[in-house]
Amino acid sequence: MSLNRPSDSPSETAVPRLEMNDGSRIFSSIETNVTVSKVTSGVSSEDYQKCRKSGRPEEYSIEEYYEISSTVKKILSLLSSSPSPPPYLKLGLQFPDSLLPDSSPVSLLLQNSLSSLSPLIFILGDTTYGECCVDVVSGKHLNADVIVHYGNSCLSKQSEIPCINVFGRVQVDVEDFVEKVKGEVESGEDVAVTYDVRFSYVIDEVITKLKERVGGVNFIKGELNMEEGMVLKCGEKEGECGTLSQGCCGSSPLPTPPQIPTEPESPSTNPNIIGGLTFPPTLSLPSTTILHLHSTNLKQLTNILMKTSSSKRHLTYTSSSKSLTPGVPKFASRSLNRRFYLTRKLLTTQVFGIVIATLSVSNFSHVVKRVKAVIESKGRTCYVFMVGKVNVAKLGNYGEIEAFVLVACPENSLLESSDFHVPVVTPWELEVGLGVREWGGYTVEFEDYLKEDQEGPSESQEEEGDEPIFDVVTGTYVERIKNEIDLTKEVGGGQVTTFKSEAGKFLNSREYTGLESNVGASEVKKAVKGQVGIASEYDGKDQEVKKSKTDKNHYNDADEDSDSSGEFVLGGITSMTMDTDE
Repeated sequence: MSLNRPSDSPSETAVPRLEMNDGSRIFSSIETNVTVSKVTSGVSSEDYQKCRKSGRPEEYSIEEYYEISSTVKKILSLLSSSPSPPPYLKLGLQFPDSLLPDSSPVSLLLQNSLSSLSPLIFILGDTTYGECCVDVVSGKHLNADVIVHYGNSCLSKQSEIPCINVFGRVQVDVEDFVEKVKGEVESGEDVAVTYDVRFSYVIDEVITKLKERVGGVNFIKGELNMEEGMVLKCGEKEGECGTLSQGCCGSSPLPTPPQIPTEPESPSTNPNIIGGLTFPPTLSLPSTTILHLHSTNLKQLTNILMKTSSSKRHLTYTSSSKSLTPGVPKFASRSLNRRFYLTRKLLTTQVFGIVIATLSVSNFSHVVKRVKAVIESKGRTCYVFMVGKVNVAKLGNYGEIEAFVLVACPENSLLESSDFHVPVVTPWELEVGLGVREWGGYTVEFEDYLKEDQEGPSESQEEEGDEPIFDVVTGTYVERIKNEIDLTKEVGGGQVTTFKSEAGKFLNSREYTGLESNVGASEVKKAVKGQVGIASEYDGKDQEVKKSKTDKNHYNDADEDSDSSGEFVLGGITSMTMDTDE
């Protein structure tokens, strides 16, 4: 498959084309002397205008919105430490659906700017889990050296493949924002500034003007929670060279790339993470005002509002409407109430399913191990699933599961759809529902979850007594599930006699439990002829057969609906001629 754009004149050389190879889109140039000016001029041609419109704002050019020059510098900096760079660079470009129409010109610009590296550029258009996460699965399949992630990002850390984030841009009236904030904040107040990542290009200017015009207020800017600059692979013969940090191909040793820690960081060094942004560990929410610069990312805004529900107050500025809204919006309050309701349904849940919906976020394996240990410590049963992108149909295949625990990035952790047949909760909500921790300090961040893991639950959170539990679904009290059972008082006197499986019990109660052979239990019947001819002309009646008078073990194929010629007539139409003799 290829996409070709006609040349502006017959004398011009052929332009690069988009090809399919191994399920990935690879840009290769027929002629290597294509200039940036030529590519840029083609972007605004009538041919490209006929294509599907991109989600890129019209006021930004391709070079400005996708930060072409900055991206090239970052890629070159990854190779600057090596005296002998790889002979070619395998570069993956990950686009969200809304920006895919711009993938062709962006690839052409990078191809030309990095021509000295002979880059092989892949376009990752279909992500494995979510658009906000770096698609390390596809990157590994293509053996990519670097991934450039475009669009919104959840800023989750990963240490698999070097990644460069290009968030894009959204316009904001800085003067209007500063003036409206000036009239809302008070002198001596601590204000934590959170923002959509697409405002990262202008946030330093915003903070500077706030400090200049709003005196006596301590503005604390959230920093992007990401790491760039991992060591590239050599790119020589696959499986022989390894990495540049090992000094292969005659290169000098480089610093060892960061590895996934075997144990979580200590709580004292863990920063506060709010909406993917990091704040000092000393930040106190009850005495801090949260100021959020919002665009269209409701998932990030919901996470911020839910985690900072205990803060002094909230101020949300929407760039499109230029409005500053105080307080917590109703949709965030409803979401928080619903999440609490789901935790109450876990009190009587016996069978859990742990759904892994990310492979890129660091420490996800630690989270899965802790979730499994918590479930089993409460005497419940759990199963681990990996289904790719989570939807209602996939989870609906597991009717035995009474609740799912979703291990995903922060922006994909809260599934608010009411179409799911059972609750889908986060690891933190699971522990609230099972009584391991109390409701308060809501979070969807892995760092917070693992930090609380080190601190451990308090003694007051442990289940005590045998008082019944109120079931919010049935509206009645049910017996509390006991973690320790005195087997000597059970049937059998402590001897193991049967194996108890909640999933097997549910399967036996089903009306349909799958295909069964039932050898010897069902009567064996001889196959008979059914209806023939055109399906739309069937009359809904099976062809009648008669037993032979001479042999009761054989059937006579003669049919009452056949005419004298031996032709079967169905619905008034002669369908076919059949031999009526045995």
